[in-house]
Amino acid sequence: MNSSLDSKPIWDLPTRVFHWLLVIGVVLQFGTGKFGWLSMQWHFWSGYALITLLIFRIFWGFFGSESARFFGLLVGPRRVFNYLRQWSSTPMSRFAGHNPVGAWATLLILLAVLTQSLSGLFSSDEMEWFGPLSRWVPDRAVAFATWVHHRGEPVILALVALHVMAIALYWFVKRENLVAGMWHGLRAIEVSAPRLTGNGRALLLLAVAAALVAGTIAWAE
Repeated sequence: MNSSLDSKPIWDLPTRVFHWLLVIGVVLQFGTGKFGWLSMQWHFWSGYALITLLIFRIFWGFFGSESARFFGLLVGPRRVFNYLRQWSSTPMSRFAGHNPVGAWATLLILLAVLTQSLSGLFSSDEMEWFGPLSRWVPDRAVAFATWVHHRGEPVILALVALHVMAIALYWFVKRENLVAGMWHGLRAIEVSAPRLTGNGRALLLLAVAAALVAGTIAWAE
């Protein structure tokens, strides 16, 4: 990376907070669901929090900062192939956001966690724990949602493992610290900085997301 470049704000505060809360939420989900941390009630609560975060992120993907919007993540296969072919010689300073591979990795992780969270609302262990929306759909739908919920676990673990490996690869091979950028929001870039959206809009969208989730859960129960 060219150290002579000026560091510019790339990631807004809401995007960075979302990222780290998503990490905590996924860890809590696996800890409470697979390893017996706390109780299963915490699994439900952290699941509701994750869905709220994901709905917020969907809103933010349309109404948030340029670097967080979905139109910047939807890149064609040719751009992905060209980036991979020139990976060793293409610094992150050329991107005011995600590179083409990182863009698709972000979308896949969001989709996987969203699918996992939504399927949990309809899942059941047929003994003690029932998703809040499971009573409102046929048994066949509950069985399918439960199947999806269980099959989604290794998918998320694989995506997280690939994500961590990619971060390590950038650090050890290209000396690019991607974690730091998601912490302080800055990157030395040779292109124009993206336009960032204010935190007030993020708080409003988060409140709407929380109201949607809380209202749905209250209605279902």
